[in-house]
Amino acid sequence: MCLLSHCSYNPSGFIVYLGRQSQEGSNPNKVSRTISQIIMHPGYNSDTLDNDIVLLRLSSPVDFNDYIRPVCLAASGSTFSPGANVWFTGWGNIEEGGLEFLPPVVWQEAEIPVLEQSTCGNIYYCTEITDNMLCAGQEGKGTREGGVVSFGDVSSYALYPDVYARVSRYQSWITSHITTDTPGFITVTTGNDQTT
Repeated sequence: MCLLSHCSYNPSGFIVYLGRQSQEGSNPNKVSRTISQIIMHPGYNSDTLDNDIVLLRLSSPVDFNDYIRPVCLAASGSTFSPGANVWFTGWGNIEEGGLEFLPPVVWQEAEIPVLEQSTCGNIYYCTEITDNMLCAGQEGKGTREGGVVSFGDVSSYALYPDVYARVSRYQSWITSHITTDTPGFITVTTGNDQTT
């Protein structure tokens, strides 16, 4: 299974790549799988983007190796204190090219601070920031369009923080759909000077 956000697509035609580090040239450790099923969270609300999380069931298992490893997910009860640093990774667009956003060539990662829920709610004053969301970011660092962010202001290049699904809130839902090779969940507790 893989995680994906705010998508309600037919699984046919999608391909998941694992072990891919670059969008150009050779990727000798890359493997691909089609998707056999997209499992949307039953509480997903397209108006508020609450419960913005889905699972992807791959068409066949993937063997882990030095280049393809599972990630640990934050367990229920994890806390992310405002000011604590977290990491995001992905292929989200990194710079503007006229009216288009330009994607990175190499897999990206950045460290960003968690924001207080009320602060984030004041920034996005027309949008409720629920307990199922995690707000993080700083000026100049953000996922931009195409990242795994639930929502954010892609036009301002991270002048506003990004809002993510708080995965720790979904441990029981995730494990209810995965019967073999269950993901690893760890309890994360951060302070203002800690990094997750």
